[in-house]
Amino acid sequence: MDLTSKAEQDVTRGWAEFHLGARKPQACVGCGRGDRLCWNGTSCRSASVRDGDETVHVAEVPQRRVKCRACDANWIHRPPGLLPNKHFQACVIASAVSQHVHGGDALAAVAAAHGCSPRQAGRWMSWTAAIADPAVLAARLVEAIDAVVLPTAREIALRFEALRHQARVATLRRAARVLALMEALASALQLEPPGLRSVVERFLNGRTDVGTYRRPVIPELAGGAQLM
Repeated sequence: MDLTSKAEQDVTRGWAEFHLGARKPQACVGCGRGDRLCWNGTSCRSASVRDGDETVHVAEVPQRRVKCRACDANWIHRPPGLLPNKHFQACVIASAVSQHVHGGDALAAVAAAHGCSPRQAGRWMSWTAAIADPAVLAARLVEAIDAVVLPTAREIALRFEALRHQARVATLRRAARVLALMEALASALQLEPPGLRSVVERFLNGRTDVGTYRRPVIPELAGGAQLM
């Protein structure tokens, strides 16, 4: 058995254990009641996660369906760290974005290292840049560390300065800053790396009203968000 197969078994086992031991949510996402919730079957999906230097594909991830008998709301009770409607998970995306914007590797090399196409790897740069506003992340970081001194985010590789498409350069710069601030915020909140995965999961926290596919913006981390 090779390392990848063992890693796949470990990830699969963890998600299966969550499925078997999952407790029903305390409140309905529709009406807020918690006394009329029931399990409504199981669905399966696939997902790819990062395990060390390997991207591990899990063919079947069981997820509980929940139904509210008071308002008929239905939703998926996702395992922790599993993004809705997204096959490649945030840990894979974080690794790929870092390899491209900080390491300077071409998208083809990034794709080969993460089991995706170069086009998919390119979309992850825009996805990361869009998921949060760097200014809001910086403010959240100030709140978390109770100080005004922020770490300096590493800039993108200098070779991108030669790109003719300035909009692309701006996207890569923003993606690099979001990624760096996510890591700093995760460290301040004592969350496990990578920060992109742990911070996003902290704000999603099982919610069903925030998507992470074409429009991944998390309201609490978007421009104009009200800080608590």
